[in-house]
Amino acid sequence: MILVSTLALLGLGATGLCCGATSPAAGEDFFVDPVLGSASGDGSVDNPWRTLQEVVEDGLIETRHWESLPYQPGLALIPVNPGAPVQPGDTLWLRNGFHGTLSLQGAYNAAPITIAAVPGHHPQLDRVLLSAAQHWILRGLSISPSHAPGPLSQETLFFVENHGFHGPSWDITLDDSDLFSINDASNWGASEWIDLASSGLRIDGDRVEVRNCRIRNVRFGISVGGEDARIRSNTIDGFSADGLRGLGDGGWFEYNIVKNSFVGQPEDPNHDDGFQSWSVGSGGVGTGEVRDVVLRGNIFINNEDPDHPLFSTLQGIGCFDGLFVDWTVENNLVIVDHWHGISLYGMIGGSIINNTVVDNRPGSPGPPWIRTTDHQGIPSQDVVIRNNLATDYSFSGTGIVDDHNIEVTDLEAYFVAPPFDLHLRAEAPAIDTGSSLQAPPYDAERIPRPQGDAIDIGALEWCPGCLFFGDFELGDSSDWSSSTGN
Repeated sequence: MILVSTLALLGLGATGLCCGATSPAAGEDFFVDPVLGSASGDGSVDNPWRTLQEVVEDGLIETRHWESLPYQPGLALIPVNPGAPVQPGDTLWLRNGFHGTLSLQGAYNAAPITIAAVPGHHPQLDRVLLSAAQHWILRGLSISPSHAPGPLSQETLFFVENHGFHGPSWDITLDDSDLFSINDASNWGASEWIDLASSGLRIDGDRVEVRNCRIRNVRFGISVGGEDARIRSNTIDGFSADGLRGLGDGGWFEYNIVKNSFVGQPEDPNHDDGFQSWSVGSGGVGTGEVRDVVLRGNIFINNEDPDHPLFSTLQGIGCFDGLFVDWTVENNLVIVDHWHGISLYGMIGGSIINNTVVDNRPGSPGPPWIRTTDHQGIPSQDVVIRNNLATDYSFSGTGIVDDHNIEVTDLEAYFVAPPFDLHLRAEAPAIDTGSSLQAPPYDAERIPRPQGDAIDIGALEWCPGCLFFGDFELGDSSDWSSSTGN
């Protein structure tokens, strides 16, 4: 698994490129310790509060909510818990132990409040609900229902909710955190994966960033319905439904690893996807548009063990109920046992450039393709498909630009150790044979292109010994407005 471990390292190493955009202004520090803290503490380093749940329930955080309910645009925000110790711009530092549930509703901060692990500590929560909330940064948390006493329950571990009565949510960051149903699911059967596994994250609010997180042993991984999401450098390892879902406009899904899908049909009616999207319009599913989504540098692996008894035939990037307008799909590596490697039904504008798509194991289903086709009689239109390496192609539509794509019939002729190490061999026909037109300036490992006389075809540029982080934007959130989000 050379490729996966290398890209995982690169994904974690990129945090320095983006984190400053969401760091709060210098404020006061408060400490919370389930072992040494007390209900009578003052939050100081020597006299900490006891749990994060108690800090919230005891009203120790000053925030804001709408002046009247139900929410409607144009309302003013008024203080909640005025004069409380924790103010906007402050940080709550959590030490080891179980901190209960973090549930915030009607919690709009004038500046970010950070909830973070003390370095070297791993504070535990059973779940997080942020409803009608703004300006929260959470970092270094361990979130699992297995941390709570009692039997395991099926939950959504991290939920950013737009509440119809209390109001929308926006400007929230989750960083460097672990989310899982149970720590070890190796003994789970199909029923546990379907009926007991919690889902990782549901993001309905706008301008939410999830980065450098590890999501394990879950039903769904990260599901995004809000706009302008930034989902990057996360690992989803072990899931039984969809790894990523992106249903909102303007979402960026970059440098994530999605691997190890379990339980397929007929036990589970869900058709599993590494990434899935669909539109919802006035006539229901498939009658609207999803616009301006970026899928860049992600790795989708059906299963690292092709002989696993719960192996599921994962679809890679499956977008079947368009329209998908002005999407960018580049530098992705898709390793699946299905026909749908990268499929967009009703793609309008946009590009599919420098991706690598191969089969996880021989035989049917597969080999996986890169495909554009119509949606409900509306053809795909004006799509650039260039510099891809794939085991099959199927293009239909109007104004489709198809050039510098290679159909790979012999994986060993192209790749170092297929299907999991997809670095190019020194003599691969893909080297120096690509086009520079609209090609991404970096490859999936963020190595600058080209390294030779011309750009290579596929997601990885041939560059033995290279280890390089490109100096480029991952989707900086600093341009997001801090005014009311909706």
